[in-house]
Amino acid sequence: MVYIMLGAPGSGKGTRAEILKDKFNFVHVSTGSMIRENKQIYSKYEEQLKKGMLLSDELVNLLVSQRLSADDIKNGVIIDGYPRTLKQAKALDGILKRLEMKIEKVFLLVADTKTIYSRILSRTVCSECSKVFTKKEAEKTVNKCPNCGGELVLRTDDNEETLKNRIEIFYENIDEIQKYYEDKGLLETINALDLPEKIIGRI
Repeated sequence: MVYIMLGAPGSGKGTRAEILKDKFNFVHVSTGSMIRENKQIYSKYEEQLKKGMLLSDELVNLLVSQRLSADDIKNGVIIDGYPRTLKQAKALDGILKRLEMKIEKVFLLVADTKTIYSRILSRTVCSECSKVFTKKEAEKTVNKCPNCGGELVLRTDDNEETLKNRIEIFYENIDEIQKYYEDKGLLETINALDLPEKIIGRI
């Protein structure tokens, strides 16, 4: 079974995906994390990513196809931050058909711009496990991840200029994607300010 988590940067996709992962033993697949953790890809497209630009549909679709083909996906998967374009959404249908999998539900997290800026510009991320923490939480642990001991750092794309570009690109594409999944009867909209744990009741 496949669940998809869509939303602007900072809307809480990753947080909710982790909650579902822990509750239902799903695999959490984040395209952003896959790209950042792939040194070869990241180094090649680093400048593009730092500006908040999307990578090509073909490349991202290939990464997703390879990841969803892995054996550990069989119990269920929550995809975080993909698809980001209508072409990716249609490509995902083909990938899932080949793998004999289907989308159960698509969650769209809705947040106002003020909330997005506040969350993004006040967060840190573990350099090892990619778990996200606020700067206040990071200060309490002396910038060490309480889960794995990795260093808590600022993402290079977590700055106002890049965030502005990322938000603009998100809104340029989301209407088409939203309609695509609404027409399929799969879309459910969620207030990003709701307690993240409420997502469990939506499964």
